[in-house]
Amino acid sequence: EKGVKRVHIVNPENGALLQELYTRDGAGTMISGDLYDGIHQAKITDVNGIHDLIAPLIKQGTLVDRPKAVLEKDIHQYHVYTRDDLIVACGQLKMYENGYAEIGCLVVSPAYR
Repeated sequence: EKGVKRVHIVNPENGALLQELYTRDGAGTMISGDLYDGIHQAKITDVNGIHDLIAPLIKQGTLVDRPKAVLEKDIHQYHVYTRDDLIVACGQLKMYENGYAEIGCLVVSPAYR
């Protein structure tokens, strides 16, 4: 419970330590005892992150507009992939009768494609 939650193994190369410390993805290997990345059902606190992720695609006309109020109302339909608390992808799963479902709003951050 107490103690070190993450350990970083860094190659002895020029700039590797700085990259490991000051970038989200680093340059080495991390061993983590906490949730560093993963997929979970979206929470109301994720609405701003989802909106920030999808806004460029809405502006381009690629994605249907989803105002924050609609995201809040339908948040139970969304799942997010986070990396160190940053939302890097999202998807909407709309459930219908008889077990049918539809996937929508499937977006991945350009930095993680």
